[in-house]
Amino acid sequence: MCGPQRDISEVFADIALVEDRIVETAYAEGFSEGVTSGNTDAYHLGYHRGAEIGAEFGYYLGIVALNENCARKKQADAVKSLKQSLEGFQGYNCGLEEKISVIRGKFHKVCALLGIKGAIKTGELDF
Repeated sequence: MCGPQRDISEVFADIALVEDRIVETAYAEGFSEGVTSGNTDAYHLGYHRGAEIGAEFGYYLGIVALNENCARKKQADAVKSLKQSLEGFQGYNCGLEEKISVIRGKFHKVCALLGIKGAIKTGELDF
């Protein structure tokens, strides 16, 4: 004999369960690959979305720089408030959309008070 004898029912159980073991192994490998790939995709999405928001806020800062010394107090206060919001912006995920919406609202208010068109279009970016 070539080794320890196994019960025939164990042999049939191994044969019957081989598909389950292969599926479990393939699932584990696929899941691991998916996590790695998903993290890479998420990184690139976040990077490009961050670049878009950075470009948008850079445009806002340009408008602020051009209009910091407004003669009318209401305009000057709105520009100052927008500048403070932009300088204090922390780009962390917690409440990010709300913070961006507040800054956009302040920018639109500044544009309305100054009587300027605030929308810009550059390539695929549309603010």
